[in-house]
Amino acid sequence: MSMAIDRSGNALNLLGPTPLERIIRGVADHRGIALSVLPGGTAELESPGAGRRVPVPSGADLARELVRLVLAALTKAVTPAPARIEAMVLRPAGGVCGPAGAGPVDAVRLGGTWTTELAGAEVFTRFVDVQNTRCWLAGCTLDAPEGAQLTVRTAEPLLTVDDLVAQDTARLTQYLHDRGEGAQWPHLVVLGRPEHTRKGGIRLLLAFTERRLAEELICRAMPANGGLR
Repeated sequence: MSMAIDRSGNALNLLGPTPLERIIRGVADHRGIALSVLPGGTAELESPGAGRRVPVPSGADLARELVRLVLAALTKAVTPAPARIEAMVLRPAGGVCGPAGAGPVDAVRLGGTWTTELAGAEVFTRFVDVQNTRCWLAGCTLDAPEGAQLTVRTAEPLLTVDDLVAQDTARLTQYLHDRGEGAQWPHLVVLGRPEHTRKGGIRLLLAFTERRLAEELICRAMPANGGLR
């Protein structure tokens, strides 16, 4: 991921409550952007200099927008473009989508499904809320166009880690914390090696956090600063 930001005179207002506030604060601080949190109705990011307001999604829209960004970045790392994508997404109940209002700590809640289109590919996503995970996980199957075979570039925005780190999310988050990334990291981490299907597609497991969405929202509010790569 590359984002060139002019640090002179950067300022944003966060209007209204949002579960992303803490993460947006962290990204703004990291980028040298002065962020003011102001009362408001529906959550928005405002760039006073540009006269621009960007809605901040919540609830199901937040989860869908984050997954859309993740899958869009994934498709850019795959050649050729996939014909169809299917994803099983585990979202942390204790993150910005939770915590779970009731039920035992080992409960798994079904969060519904979502069908959309991305760069010409049909996308089907099933959400599952899991209490005991420190990050989001997405098991993705990408189908190849007829007669083609997909390949993955192991480069940004994808980050690969060794097999020991990839064994569980606790090890992964501790590893990234030790790298100086903190609890919220922008990478799409590939856990294990991507596998090819018999028809030329690819299966892989990704780990990610809400930071990718916070970064993108700030870039939309300040378009002169570029976007996620």
